[in-house]
Amino acid sequence: MLLGDLLRQVRQSQQLSQLALAELLGISQRHVSFIEQERSRPSRALLLRWLRELCSDQSLINAAMVQAGYPAEPLERTQSDRDDEVKCMCRILHVCDPFPAFAFDADWRMIEINASGQWLCNLLMPAVWMQVRETRAGVDMIAALEHPYGLFSKMVEPAGVARALLRQLRTEQIMNPRLRPRADKLEQTLRGIFPMEDATIRKHNSTQLELAFHTCLGRLEFVTQQLLISLPQNVGAAPTRMEMWFPASHDTRYILGAHSFTPSRSANECNGIVRSQLIGPASTSEPTQCSSAFLSS
Repeated sequence: MLLGDLLRQVRQSQQLSQLALAELLGISQRHVSFIEQERSRPSRALLLRWLRELCSDQSLINAAMVQAGYPAEPLERTQSDRDDEVKCMCRILHVCDPFPAFAFDADWRMIEINASGQWLCNLLMPAVWMQVRETRAGVDMIAALEHPYGLFSKMVEPAGVARALLRQLRTEQIMNPRLRPRADKLEQTLRGIFPMEDATIRKHNSTQLELAFHTCLGRLEFVTQQLLISLPQNVGAAPTRMEMWFPASHDTRYILGAHSFTPSRSANECNGIVRSQLIGPASTSEPTQCSSAFLSS
């Protein structure tokens, strides 16, 4: 639908004539007619006033703004709106089990983690997970990257992932300056571990990563994807997002599936069950936790 057609439909839905709308907006009827016929392009201010005067909802306003070539307006979100969004994400995350899934805000802080995600956090970075008071959320994702026994500690070839995530943070801090001091601190830590100026540094940001980990259950491989829960015209205003971890190998899929059938068990019990199915019963002297140290990239 052309912008002029949309604006005409909005006017007609309020049972206003072109003349009545022109008087409301303080412009000529000829100008209204030209805009609806696509013979004239409204300014950003006029377009906003046109739609708001006719009681259009914010989603429709954003759709019209984008169609006219203007940036979308920030959504006016109430606490009820935010609560509904979190509830929607929670439903999606829990349906995703046994695949790990996380929801996090614009400051890279977890607001919800499904059961498989909690299990995986405990498996990959138990020292970090033990410090989390609220198991459904509460994880500072940047702190988990920076921690010596955090996400990178069991990762295979972590240098490329570290560069990619830092590049994403640096891009997001343009829109969210609160990220800058934490990104600076993370970069300082990573530069002491990884060759951040490596020639293979990513040239573009990506919402998808390929990750592999050495664990006491064997090698786990994932493809991760970040997603926004929002209509296309409102994406720029979406404050929260989800990250899904999909198994990238048969063994990983099997291990996640085995975990899903024992939801009432602790992570260590699940690990023992899966390990015994994969490699046989463990000896009584076998350590229950995987060793954690930064692996060479």
